Amino acid sequence: MQGRKSMPVEVTSFNQLPAIQLQNNHYQALIVPQVGANIVRFLWRDQTQEIAIFREPSSVDALLKAPFEYGSPLLFPANRIQQAQFLYDGHTFYLPQNHTNGDHIHGLLYDASWSVENIQKTVGMVSVLLNAVQDERISNFATGFHFKRVVSLLDVGLKDEFIITNDSEYTLPFGIAYHTALAVEPSLLSSYKLYLPILHRVEDDVITRYPTGKLLSLNPYECALADKGVGLINSNIDYLYTARQNNPAVLYYPNGKKLSYYVCSKYWYWILNTQKLKKGLLTVEPQSWRSNILSEHKGIWAQNGVLFSRPHTTMSFQSFFSIN
Repeated sequence: MQGRKSMPVEVTSFNQLPAIQLQNNHYQALIVPQVGANIVRFLWRDQTQEIAIFREPSSVDALLKAPFEYGSPLLFPANRIQQAQFLYDGHTFYLPQNHTNGDHIHGLLYDASWSVENIQKTVGMVSVLLNAVQDERISNFATGFHFKRVVSLLDVGLKDEFIITNDSEYTLPFGIAYHTALAVEPSLLSSYKLYLPILHRVEDDVITRYPTGKLLSLNPYECALADKGVGLINSNIDYLYTARQNNPAVLYYPNGKKLSYYVCSKYWYWILNTQKLKKGLLTVEPQSWRSNILSEHKGIWAQNGVLFSRPHTTMSFQSFFSIN
């Protein structure tokens, strides 16, 4: 990022796909609207060093082949939904059956095409507002809904906001998540430390991966993770945890810097996946609801993080990243 001075916002490309680049003195973000409005590049730098915060794909083909391993894909509705459908208040919602046993996983927006509505520049901040294009999958799932993603670059970090507006006459129960792919250097894993604000592991079925509803005590490694943080030495984690809310996840880098990942109080869970650390990937995923909760009795939905988009209302969800 040396050479000519970059503009705070620039219409550019990523491997021939249109892209929007946001930049200031310390951060750079690159958004690809046609592939989920994913932030495929997110960097921090000063005069002497640079940190790749998100794992960046080498090409569009790489991104399309493994969309959950790069950037911060938006999952709506999030994660596993048994039989790819659910019923609420007399209305049946249908999703593509894209997983084993006819289930649905990961939602409709992570690979949807988004359009750029506007770009705003104010003192200390530049933002891009994107709208999800209403393709057939989205229309078949829920008509009358509008989805926006607002990515803002500030002097102190990056803000990512998801906005859902319900212009229909029915209520949609839902949950969201960000499949955030953090970049790590495989040769230096023992020099990183991760703090994750978690309380319990959520037990899941070893075959279906559906949560059973039982909360498990943390093992010693997880206790250290939830206390002051621990090194990235365990490469066999792929679990859902209940969150200690209003506390950021923190990744400590070998160079002494730390990344703080803040999420709003609507996120009740974290998912941690360390299985691809040796490929430079650490997945730290905030999630609002318990996976597959819609297949269970409606009486326990709200206490397990199910949100409700009611007619003629708008809801928003914020996350924020900062390097110190």
